[in-house]
Amino acid sequence: MNTHANARAIVNLPHNLSDDQIQMIVDHDGLICLLPIKDEVGGEGTFDDLYKHLDYIASTWGVERVALCSDIFPLPEYPFVNDAQNMTVLKDFQNYLLSRLDAETVQKISHGNFYNVLRRSL
Repeated sequence: MNTHANARAIVNLPHNLSDDQIQMIVDHDGLICLLPIKDEVGGEGTFDDLYKHLDYIASTWGVERVALCSDIFPLPEYPFVNDAQNMTVLKDFQNYLLSRLDAETVQKISHGNFYNVLRRSL
């Protein structure tokens, strides 16, 4: 499992995962937990930019392979997408996702996929 990265195919940064790295995680029944940090998602650092990473991973490897990173802490050098100041960025992104995806898919991305990986691992 990777808990703090996005797709390098969308934004070519060393911290983001290459397709080969994502494939290795998928091959081991893992999960990619997206990092909602402005610089890491590229573009203007908006929810639309973060969604591009989610959509790429879900379209290529399946929605069951993507989730939201939940253990993040705002630091001045790592601003959240949409200029969010705290962890409410995750709830706001969930609401954004509900405008684009059905509730069951948003539930998987928000916590269901993470729960399933933990359940399989324990």
